[in-house]
Amino acid sequence: MKRLIMMLLGFVIMLGAYVSCGRVEVKAGTGDDSYDQATELKANESMTDSLNSKEDINWYKFIVPDSVGVEQLTFQSTDIDARWSFEIFLYIEEDGFPTSCIADSGDSLSAPMSYKTIEFSYPKGTILYAKVVRGYWLGDSPEGIDYKITFKTSAEPVKDCEWAIEDIIDSSENADTLSGGKKRCGILNSKSDVDWFKYTVKSEDPFKFIFKNTNLEASYCFQVTVFEEENGIPNKQIAASSNWMSAPISYTTDDFSFPKGTILYIKIERGHWQGEDPSGMRYIIWVEDNVVDSSSSGNTEKISKVDTPYSILAGTNVVVGKAEAGATVYVKQGKKTYSATADANGIYRVKTGKLSKGKSVKMWQKVGKSTSKKVTVKIVANY
Repeated sequence: MKRLIMMLLGFVIMLGAYVSCGRVEVKAGTGDDSYDQATELKANESMTDSLNSKEDINWYKFIVPDSVGVEQLTFQSTDIDARWSFEIFLYIEEDGFPTSCIADSGDSLSAPMSYKTIEFSYPKGTILYAKVVRGYWLGDSPEGIDYKITFKTSAEPVKDCEWAIEDIIDSSENADTLSGGKKRCGILNSKSDVDWFKYTVKSEDPFKFIFKNTNLEASYCFQVTVFEEENGIPNKQIAASSNWMSAPISYTTDDFSFPKGTILYIKIERGHWQGEDPSGMRYIIWVEDNVVDSSSSGNTEKISKVDTPYSILAGTNVVVGKAEAGATVYVKQGKKTYSATADANGIYRVKTGKLSKGKSVKMWQKVGKSTSKKVTVKIVANY
């Protein structure tokens, strides 16, 4: 009995020298047969390789870039003979070793099958390891079975992007605050998860909301809806995306123009959804406005007001005139703001909604960081 216990103890100690994932041991070897000699993969760059025997092992390493988004390992068997298959394991490094197995393909990846992990998101600098080994193997050893491996990422370096506080912003009462130009990052963790953001209008200058799906998997889609606050709640819908906003589709609203102090709410929820819940759907949202910072030395240059347009006729949907060459000309019609860029001669053509006799629009131009004063122009029936 004592001898049996000692044998079992020795076996346990020997197992402790390895890190296992499924049925395959992780241990040091030579070349890329060892995790400490792993071939480094760059984001979104595919590598072709092969296993040359039943015992061959190939290791790969991927370092998560400075990004807001997700990572995904994809693998494609490019061999033409289905008698030999692969198995792929994905690990996360802990204490210098690939200790935690986070994905396993199973051992039946024969030609022409492919494999991709679910999407993950890890902090900058996290090291992921992929190990490729034989699966089932029939017949004599081939000279080599070929494959292609890729670490895909939706990596987009985003400076000054702050993560929204999950599990708190699931209602409009706890909406996270958006401010001009600052990007907020969020995540939907399930089909029923909803995130809310709030924006308080700073001036009557035009602004718009921009939403970016930072996932890789197109099976999961977002829907974005914008509301105007009425009686203290987000009651009036003013914009909405489709519910098919899958990666890499983005959504930008029209330009809005509201009185200073108006409160708008943005609701982010799942759209079309296939399959099981992912580990999390990530996104970036921000507001792009044209509020001029009067304290900035770059805004001291004065530019003239927009001249009376050549054409602003009732029954049409375009305003034509002349401004500074290259200027962005804005036309505010009701609560909507339209814009166009003047050509090298200063001629602009701003497409608007249908113009009505007796109504007025507000117009101004912007050159660089300088914005002119607004002028009110009456819509006429004829000239």
